[in-house]
Amino acid sequence: MRRWFDGADRPPNPTWFAADDPVVRAALDHLHAAPSAPWTVETLARRVNTSRASLAARFRTSVGEPPMGYLTRWRLTLAGDLLQTPGVTIAHVARSVGYTDAYSFSTAFKRHVGVTPSEFRRHRPVLAGGEWS
Repeated sequence: MRRWFDGADRPPNPTWFAADDPVVRAALDHLHAAPSAPWTVETLARRVNTSRASLAARFRTSVGEPPMGYLTRWRLTLAGDLLQTPGVTIAHVARSVGYTDAYSFSTAFKRHVGVTPSEFRRHRPVLAGGEWS
């Protein structure tokens, strides 16, 4: 997870903790409250009473990435925590964070984190010199 969080594709100075835009704060509140919901930019924009284009632009300006990119990262962060819980299956983790099946979750997790959920679970993510140890 650290490698992913420190990756070059991440915003250099994430500002979502200090987002001063009330629309963006409301959108973040919704995403955090229900990460497994089937969000789209349109449904999120409706929830915060603005247009898709306005939400997308304001979100990117405040957070440094598009709403759905942020949601993916948030879901996979939560998944990383859940994968450390003994007895919780990968299928359960997938459903808990909004994926319909373990395969699509595992594919997304590997694409973003760099290892499969099973590898992540086995290695308790510890980085030594940029490599999994």
